[in-house]
Amino acid sequence: MYNSFSIRFIPIISLFLIAMTIPAQSSFRNEQKKHARVKAAYSEKESIIKALFTTRKLVYANFHMILVGFKAEKKLKVYIRGTKQKSYSLLKSYDFCVLSGELGPKRKQGDLQVPEGLYEISNYNPQSSYHLSIKVNYPNKSDKVLSDKKNPGDDIYIHGNCVSVGCIPLTDELIKEVYLMAVETKNAGHKIPVYLFPFEMTPENMLVYKMNDDYKKHVAFWDNLQKMYNWWDKNKKEIPYTVDAKGKYQLGQ
Repeated sequence: MYNSFSIRFIPIISLFLIAMTIPAQSSFRNEQKKHARVKAAYSEKESIIKALFTTRKLVYANFHMILVGFKAEKKLKVYIRGTKQKSYSLLKSYDFCVLSGELGPKRKQGDLQVPEGLYEISNYNPQSSYHLSIKVNYPNKSDKVLSDKKNPGDDIYIHGNCVSVGCIPLTDELIKEVYLMAVETKNAGHKIPVYLFPFEMTPENMLVYKMNDDYKKHVAFWDNLQKMYNWWDKNKKEIPYTVDAKGKYQLGQ
């Protein structure tokens, strides 16, 4: 006959044995590193990225990341924030390998345009035809109002392989760094905002582009987007915004 202690003890042992038979949940990082290209990226680039973090006095652990792209300048800038920091700091700027389309937002399938607006990373492709790629969630709420209703386009990525039909291409060597940092950010449970601007939207640049007849059709959209740029440029924090029924970005939650 079991005594009362034994009766209480047996379920505890049973639970322990059951727990021992359940495999440990694999992290997003570990799943990604099962792919040869991601594994190679870590092998080749992680020490470089860690050294860059140290130089910038940032901690390479549980960090937040924002990607900011400028089409005219052909730059993709990586900003990082530690969990104890309130604002983001520039870690590194990457050159676009090539740029398709022209200045102005993407509005339909096949227009070759790189989107302009406020986005976030929505998917990771470790076996991409373009070496490695991370997906931008175009069309967003604004695009769904302002773009072609039937065929707004999709499949916008930041990737390698130096070709573009509306995406942001880096070289294979550079996408390894960006992809690695994106994996680390997601592995820590953080989303990655992506802010894509036609150019650095300073008052001086806005005046220059507004005077160009080729871009007058974009002026209203750019005026709206400049408010988001100004907030980011001043605060270096995630932009708090909503999208109204007309597809305009509005500051505030």
